[in-house]
Amino acid sequence: GKSQFINTLLGEKEEICPTGVLPTTDVIQILKYGTKRKDIIESEHIKSIYLPNEWLRQTNIVDTPGTNAVLQTHQQIT
Repeated sequence: GKSQFINTLLGEKEEICPTGVLPTTDVIQILKYGTKRKDIIESEHIKSIYLPNEWLRQTNIVDTPGTNAVLQTHQQIT
């Protein structure tokens, strides 16, 4: 759902936000502009991903675990 939409919006060749049949996003991911790809673990539940993507020059995108998640921990993080 949300992660696939973000991947499509960004138009990157590689999948930025993991997707699957079952829920796969287990942390809050903040996508930001950077001159090269860099992943930074900010805390147990937050990861920043820097990408050289034009969409991210003007805005940050936040990908979260689903609000209707099967796993209770995903629900609590969101």
